Amino acid sequence: MKPRVKIIIALLCAVLIAVLLRAFVVGSYSVPFEGMEPSLHKGERILVNKWNYKRVKRGDIIVFDDPSTTEAHKTLVGRVMALPGDVIYMDHAFNFSKAVNLQDTLPAQPIMIPLKGVETPIRPWNATLMRNTLTLHEGLQAEVKDGVLYIDGKATNAYNSKQSYYWVMMDTESTLSDSRLFGFVPEDHLIGKATRIWFSNQLSRLWKKVE
Repeated sequence: MKPRVKIIIALLCAVLIAVLLRAFVVGSYSVPFEGMEPSLHKGERILVNKWNYKRVKRGDIIVFDDPSTTEAHKTLVGRVMALPGDVIYMDHAFNFSKAVNLQDTLPAQPIMIPLKGVETPIRPWNATLMRNTLTLHEGLQAEVKDGVLYIDGKATNAYNSKQSYYWVMMDTESTLSDSRLFGFVPEDHLIGKATRIWFSNQLSRLWKKVE
């Protein structure tokens, strides 16, 4: 084989490896909001581990596709606060609590994070949230009338989702670019876990571990 051909093959292999690494192993993303301070600052660029990211843990800072739209992908960054099957409590002012004692959270109402294979209870206080999830991510026709959720014209008080979901929030609670605004984050929208800051205007933050 001629040296020139070997060089071309080597370059093509290098490009292929780089593309595969970016697609399936690690990627670089920009922090779009100020809501993750002090962990992450707006405009910083982070390395994201995409490799087999299925063991999501509470407290992980993740990158995910915006679940509020089916249009061109827009990536967001947030912290996982609740896993599929968890029950959270939310009041009318969108205050969030992980407490399990209802006496500590009244008048907050319990909301179950949908878990694939397990029925999610539907009540008047989460009917609209579930309607949005079903129409955007489950491919169903759903509407709410007088606090009752109708799926394909039939009233329902429980739903078995086709995939699992997560509750993601900003570290700064005053920033509402999180699940309080767009609801549950579907599993198929997860991109990966943020690991390191590789670019920042502050030299002291370069290569800082994301946590």
